[in-house]
Amino acid sequence: GKNVRLVIVLGKVDNYLSHTVPSEFHENWVRAQKSQFQTNWENAYLNAFSNYGDKFSIVDRLQVENNIEEMKLSKSGIISENSAIELGKMIGATHILYCHLSRAGESMAKNFEQYIDFVFTRLIDIESGTVVASIVDANATKWY
Repeated sequence: GKNVRLVIVLGKVDNYLSHTVPSEFHENWVRAQKSQFQTNWENAYLNAFSNYGDKFSIVDRLQVENNIEEMKLSKSGIISENSAIELGKMIGATHILYCHLSRAGESMAKNFEQYIDFVFTRLIDIESGTVVASIVDANATKWY
């Protein structure tokens, strides 16, 4: 088979609890989520495909970020799936892992917050535009 060159893009981060915290806190949270999320996915894929040697690689995150800036894709911090596919073509990727993180829940009191994170992930073959796999994952958390 052909070599796989994967680009990972966290296209959108929603937090439906953002009204319960100052906007600066929310912006920092979004930045931290993007960084942590990207690192976790990169590590997971590199570990999963480590036996394939040169047949599998992940496009360097700095290269991805530089190209996002260059293409002016993300004024609002949101990258559409179509823009992500264009980005993948530009940097020579064969596949894109397009992700959307959404946090929902309710802040019930200052010392208690319950929320659930949904991660919507689509693995797309850039050449054909075909969705190879689509996964929704949910993770519930309670803070006391």
